[in-house]
Amino acid sequence: MSTRYVPVCVAVIFIFVFPLSVFSADPGFIISVFGGGAGASMENYNSSIDTANSGNSALGITGSLDKLGTCALPEVSICYGFDTPAGRAGVYLRNGLTVLKESGTNVAWPDGTPAQSISGDFSVFYSGLGARYDLRDEKGGPFTAYLGLDAGICHYYSNYMEEEAHKIDGGVLYRIKKSWNTAVPGACAEAGMDWWFSRAMGLSAKAGYRFAAGRIMVKIENIEGYTGSPEGEDEVDYSGAYISAGVSFRFAAADDKVNKEQIMRESQFSEIAGKLKAEAEELYAAGFYKRAAEKADEALRVAPDNEELKELRGHISAKLRETVSAADLGRLLQQADTFRKQGDFKKARALYTEAIAVDSGNRQALYFINEFDAKADETFILAKALKKAGDNDKALKVIREALSYRDGDADMEAFAATLEKGAGSQKAKKRIYNQAVEKYRHGDYRAAVKLWEEVLALDPEDNEVKDNIKKAQEKIDEEDRGKKKSVKDAESEAKAMFSIGNMTAAANKCEYVLRLDPGNTECARIAAEIEKMKEENREAAVIKR
Repeated sequence: MSTRYVPVCVAVIFIFVFPLSVFSADPGFIISVFGGGAGASMENYNSSIDTANSGNSALGITGSLDKLGTCALPEVSICYGFDTPAGRAGVYLRNGLTVLKESGTNVAWPDGTPAQSISGDFSVFYSGLGARYDLRDEKGGPFTAYLGLDAGICHYYSNYMEEEAHKIDGGVLYRIKKSWNTAVPGACAEAGMDWWFSRAMGLSAKAGYRFAAGRIMVKIENIEGYTGSPEGEDEVDYSGAYISAGVSFRFAAADDKVNKEQIMRESQFSEIAGKLKAEAEELYAAGFYKRAAEKADEALRVAPDNEELKELRGHISAKLRETVSAADLGRLLQQADTFRKQGDFKKARALYTEAIAVDSGNRQALYFINEFDAKADETFILAKALKKAGDNDKALKVIREALSYRDGDADMEAFAATLEKGAGSQKAKKRIYNQAVEKYRHGDYRAAVKLWEEVLALDPEDNEVKDNIKKAQEKIDEEDRGKKKSVKDAESEAKAMFSIGNMTAAANKCEYVLRLDPGNTECARIAAEIEKMKEENREAAVIKR
């Protein structure tokens, strides 16, 4: 076997053996369009050109025939990516055109009479199937480096070369046209990088080396003066390095869909968090500290990184510590410990949470809450592994255990609902229904509607669920009306306070309005004018000093 075919064999083995050793998790497609340049060895052709140039030089012919080498390289590839135990990998199909044309190279006799000319199209398509492995850290990120290896065929169905030679007196020596259909094996090894500047689009760059060579049959057409054989063999060699850059389009994989759903949930939660925060502030101002703590905790579960909520929660905790005795706190912790030892983690967590509402820095309560969270995460991972292995019944049992550690977790509840929904049982319907009721009781009417719609998907004739959806929608409409009224009233108060010169009250009202309605132009104008007045006062004070 020729050594030039070794890379092809290695690529074929890699392509067909590697995918069998991994398991697909979250598949997705990437379509890339590249443009670049490549080198093509064309060793046999270039060697014959060197020979021709040497002979022409000996005859006194001026100029030299051009050799083939650098070529343009447009390409389209489709990659199917998936997760494996060893990392992210993929299989891909590529199709690129090596544009290699000779538009016409000429040499002449000393007196300027044409001596020889060559033109032709030596371009080829390369179609290959390969596998790639992504090199990226655990956090992912916008940049992904990868290694790829593929095997395929260089092919083209209208290659030709036209050649003519003239005598020194100008007469035709011969004129011929060679035609052939290229089809030779090839393989590519490459490294590249993708920069994903959005979820669906990115820039890509790669470089590599292609092996592609073989013998072809050539048909020789006598146009004038040719007396040789009408056909023959020739060797083509398109091997060479290449470099390309382009744009890639990523079509949503499973994890991308999850991310989009998460973004949608977060956009809804921002409104809920604002409402809960306003309620907590009102309760705090009225002296109902325990109720205020509950509302603040609900808001923090929706927006855990909100600094204003954290600050408010700290103030509430301080007031609770002033009003609740150490004996009450000790009683809560003792009851929580009892439930924890009995295995009733749900009740234990509720009591530890209540203890944290009293004393946000209580180490005992925080320790066990964190322990419950760790066990919930660990059990959730096990449940997903069981589902992947096809053991849905055991996965359902395990996810319920995870929910005992952290009841109310949206992702775990959704996972459990999916398992139960897949089973098609009445139990799944009942669980989803109860989740919707819980959401409704806590004022999360949009989430309740979404869950009840899942119940309807299981039983479209459930009139009770239809009525519940209608009631929840009425609550949503009522909330929206209340929010609009609250904004309108606060805007009126802000204008009134501004008109009488009470800038502090006006600024506070405008801040409240803009939290609920960021696009409110009137309050934005008032706030800007107040800020401008403050700046002018500061400048005046500086000048006065």
